[in-house]
Amino acid sequence: ADGPKDPKTNEPLIDPETGEEYPGPNDDMAELLHDYLVKIRGPMNLPTGGTVPRFGVLSLLAMKTPIFCYDHPRLKKIANTAFTDGRSIFVDADFMRKLVDQEKETGGKLSGMLFLLMHELMHKLFAHVGRLKNIPPKIANIAEDLVINGKLVKGFDTIKPVPLLYEVGVGMKPEEAEKYHSMSEEVVAEMLMRQEFQKKKKKEQEK
Repeated sequence: ADGPKDPKTNEPLIDPETGEEYPGPNDDMAELLHDYLVKIRGPMNLPTGGTVPRFGVLSLLAMKTPIFCYDHPRLKKIANTAFTDGRSIFVDADFMRKLVDQEKETGGKLSGMLFLLMHELMHKLFAHVGRLKNIPPKIANIAEDLVINGKLVKGFDTIKPVPLLYEVGVGMKPEEAEKYHSMSEEVVAEMLMRQEFQKKKKKEQEK
């Protein structure tokens, strides 16, 4: 995030006390993101003295994935939560702040950022940017999220999502995770399309 700039020169204003540029409104989130990346990319120590990637293949993938925090209006038009273009991952700074605040409220017992980052990494892992091209984008995204979140809930039971993730996401409730975690995205998308068709058909019959 950019800090205040001189309206005439467009150069960043300098804090006379520190000699550094004034921080932008979300610079603290950009810096905090680094701490989360260290954890998700880092190893876990074993009792035997060795180490393994903390989150398995997701940690290995995170090591090679550029991950950014943003608050630019144009990016916010794409998503006000988080998204991936299949190569990098982008997290909305204001959304991140809400997740971090909820983590603090629970004393760290619930996860916001780690769950979110793992979610986006799984979109990349399963090549979702190039899949389900014949499915309407909204349905495709819901299907992908149902499968991804189901796998995260079932596979990483020590990472419990904060309430905000339940509000903006799908597939994290125990019954949803049990149903969708082992299904393919294509099968789930087909189910959702059938449901949409049945709803439209029912409305037409009621007219």
